[in-house]
Amino acid sequence: MLAGCGGARTRVIGEHEVRWEGERHDARLAIDGRPVRVVWDEVAGAYRAPGCDFGPAATLESLAEQVVATSPQSCESLER
Repeated sequence: MLAGCGGARTRVIGEHEVRWEGERHDARLAIDGRPVRVVWDEVAGAYRAPGCDFGPAATLESLAEQVVATSPQSCESLER
């Protein structure tokens, strides 16, 4: 399945429910229902979650895994 096809995907990683959908500039990620800011880095050709303590990821799923493995609360939220 190509990234971004088939709608949103949900997965439980550890104790967290992770949901992601879209791709590149339309990518969306939520950890435990909390939307996390995701940006597509054209230069690196990868996704980043500003504020998180790790490098870029090639896919939204791998970005989600990194967020959960480090500190999801440190990532910038989309909530105001």
